[in-house]
Amino acid sequence: MSVVVWWLVTVVMVAVHSASAGVVELNWEVEYKLRWPDCKEGIVIAINGEFPGPTIDATAGDTFIIHVTNKLSTEGVVIHWHGIRQNGTPWADGAAGVTQCPINPGETFTYNFIVDKAGTHFYHGHYGMQRSAGLYGMMIVRSPKETLQYDGEFNLLLSDWWHQGSHAQELYLSSRPMRWIGEPQSLLINGRGQFNCSLAAYFNEGGLKECKFKDNDDCAPTILRVEPLKVYRLRIASTTALASLNLAVEGHNLEVVEADGNYVAPFTVNDIDIYSGETYSVLLRTHNPTPSRKYWISVGVRGRKPNTTQALTLLHYADAPEYEHLPYPPPVTPRWDDYDRSKTFSKKIFAAKGYPPPPEKSDEQLFLLNTQNLMDKYTKWAINNVSLSVPATPYIGTIRYGLKTLNYQKPPGKKIVEDYDITKPPVNPNTTKGSGIYNFQLGRVVDVILQNSNVLNGRGSEIHPWHLHGHDFWVLGYGEGKFQPGVDDKRYNLTNAPLRNTVALYPYGWTALRFVTDNPGVWFFHCHIEPHLHMGMGVVFAEGVDQIAKMNIPNEVLGCVTAVMVAAHSASAGSAGVVESYWEVENQFRSPDCTEGVVIAINGAFPGPTIYANAGDTVIIHVKNKLSTENVVIHWHGIRQNGTPWSDGAAGVTQCPINPGETFTYKFTVDKAGTHFYHGHYGMQRSAGLYGMMVVRSPKETLQYDGEFNLLLSDWWHLSSTLQELSLSSKPMRWIGEPQSLLINGRGQFDCSQAGYFNEGGLKECNFTKDDPCAPTTLRVEPNKVYRLRIASTTSLASLNLAVEGHQLEVVEADGNYVAPFTVDDIDIYSGETYSVLLRTHNPSPPRKYWISVGVRGRKPNTPQALTVLHYAGASESERLPFPPRETPSIHPNSHT
Repeated sequence: MSVVVWWLVTVVMVAVHSASAGVVELNWEVEYKLRWPDCKEGIVIAINGEFPGPTIDATAGDTFIIHVTNKLSTEGVVIHWHGIRQNGTPWADGAAGVTQCPINPGETFTYNFIVDKAGTHFYHGHYGMQRSAGLYGMMIVRSPKETLQYDGEFNLLLSDWWHQGSHAQELYLSSRPMRWIGEPQSLLINGRGQFNCSLAAYFNEGGLKECKFKDNDDCAPTILRVEPLKVYRLRIASTTALASLNLAVEGHNLEVVEADGNYVAPFTVNDIDIYSGETYSVLLRTHNPTPSRKYWISVGVRGRKPNTTQALTLLHYADAPEYEHLPYPPPVTPRWDDYDRSKTFSKKIFAAKGYPPPPEKSDEQLFLLNTQNLMDKYTKWAINNVSLSVPATPYIGTIRYGLKTLNYQKPPGKKIVEDYDITKPPVNPNTTKGSGIYNFQLGRVVDVILQNSNVLNGRGSEIHPWHLHGHDFWVLGYGEGKFQPGVDDKRYNLTNAPLRNTVALYPYGWTALRFVTDNPGVWFFHCHIEPHLHMGMGVVFAEGVDQIAKMNIPNEVLGCVTAVMVAAHSASAGSAGVVESYWEVENQFRSPDCTEGVVIAINGAFPGPTIYANAGDTVIIHVKNKLSTENVVIHWHGIRQNGTPWSDGAAGVTQCPINPGETFTYKFTVDKAGTHFYHGHYGMQRSAGLYGMMVVRSPKETLQYDGEFNLLLSDWWHLSSTLQELSLSSKPMRWIGEPQSLLINGRGQFDCSQAGYFNEGGLKECNFTKDDPCAPTTLRVEPNKVYRLRIASTTSLASLNLAVEGHQLEVVEADGNYVAPFTVDDIDIYSGETYSVLLRTHNPSPPRKYWISVGVRGRKPNTPQALTVLHYAGASESERLPFPPRETPSIHPNSHT
């Protein structure tokens, strides 16, 4: 009997909080939208159509009930509630692979938790690099007994923005060798910035033109309108993916009063440094300018050599002219590598009166050495020489249900720092990947000493803002160089150390923090820089494992564990064979049509590997999804799946999609010979190149031929499949246009033509280099032979016509079924169809080459023909063909029978 076990993410149920507190209940839909965050169109992940997502406003003690429906086409999603400790609800923390499974497309997951502490917080995606794609928003938790006195408040959510999509960024960082994503194109304030213009252009700032905004422009700044002689609270949060920032308000001081949701002893500065993951509240006191005027608010890059212009907005006093230019240029961001200035700011932060001091002594010390390393020539970040790899099954579910034994890391002791030269590249650059999980008993006082070091190559060390989930910690101190046990720990601040959840680790230095293991759960501790976490810079703390094993954790936490067990095929008298393959599905950079793009490859091959089998064989394909955030399925086009309908590979119809990191085994019998193919059947992943040939031979083949070739035909867009889906789903619909190229076996030419010497389409002649991924696969034949051409069309849009110059084609098979043979000059083939044709070679003298041409039918063509060559033995390798390719018949199918 065949058994399918499916776990689907549904609803997390937790106990209802005391009736004396309020309930904040929201319904959210997460989906891609086209927006202009910096005056240039791009894709954002929006919530209920908003970017950034809606601001949550609540009071300490309230219960949050947030129903999140994932309307992304193929990607899972989670949301992390940054700064919320999740006491009693660790599964609601929103960290994929640590505290929950991702929410699959089309599903709704309910986050239900209590916000027990007032403060300035935010939320963001915590799966792949979805924070880089704009999945974030502010979260304000007010105190019922607020002691701060102010007249109004503003939220300033700071972020950085790339024109490159987050999927491409992930692929760049995961390439071998690593391809750096570069600095952000823009900085955003509340999701708005300016890339190709500047509000301050009339000072010739950066040489950019002056911005001219229209009504409802996505990139127009949100202006802060104030009254004179008032006090305003600015709630500031940084959700940057990479950049450390500095914020200043021209002509005004800022009084820092809160950091990461904890009040601090007030201090006044001209500007503040803020690192990714940090939040602050500052009080701004307006004066009484005469005449009334506007002032700059500027945000610039710190800690990295800036290649990104400042983000600007305005502090606009009442009655100031709306359109008058400001008299002075914006404040200049302090020099990017003035780390002493940065440290001075950090060292001014002390806990406000009434906050508890840290325990006087710790029970355990954990040294975490931050290094940059190599793993099989991939660039990685590592902690104690382990690069974090988070599993598909959440740690919390693994512990709760005892699914397998976790390999807990052993604290390495102080020698890991003492024996390492932090001033030079690593002597041994190699690292390994691992779970990075440390096990702590409840009630322990733990010191964590973060130690920075030199990067992999050259001279340099970077800032790393470290964020701890599930806790606040005391910042005990910062230092230069190596941490010295017995010396530096005697200088810890045990009097008024500030409570934080995010702290900076400065170049070539150390940072010490202390926390108490008083919150059973599994908690991420990681660098909040998105590329660094993606490349392995993080660890995980398991806390109170014995209590986790007793928790009433919803079954849905294990929604991503999908087991498919199918009965073994019963072969008759051992006559059938088994075809077994292990596939890894992942994004890769390729140049299918001589222009680089992202394809979905299988085992590094695009198109995927060809499957060869005999009728009656059992096919067993173990598919591991190595896409970062996208789910996947594979449909076996033309296979009838008698007795195994769940293996058909149609998401939402016959199976759940395979989540990232998971392996799913397709097992079925191919009961009928024929020419088939396979392809993705989820979202528009076929458009992204997830396809390949599948040839099932007959043990008693009646056709007579001397050789065969596979011709897999497809169309190709330079627009990503994600953007295609979004364009088609827009209101009004935005048509994706005709494909840029046609491909034969995954190879085509966009900006050149093999027949360019005939001035074909006005394109230049192609000049291929060795191993060019767009160079055609030539069909090499002998004279006076018969060849079977197995042709399949996996196009997304185009109907096609195929012809071989100077040769007729005898059609013998269609969609895996033999047909009465008939002869034609060319064949029309529509998406999803397959044919076998017999091609009879003649004996040209001298031997020569002939064009194989594929062109568009049924649509007005805006796509040049795909070409390859039928190359007779003995024909010149370099000699040009004497005649141009055959023209594709008229677009109207009725005119060509």
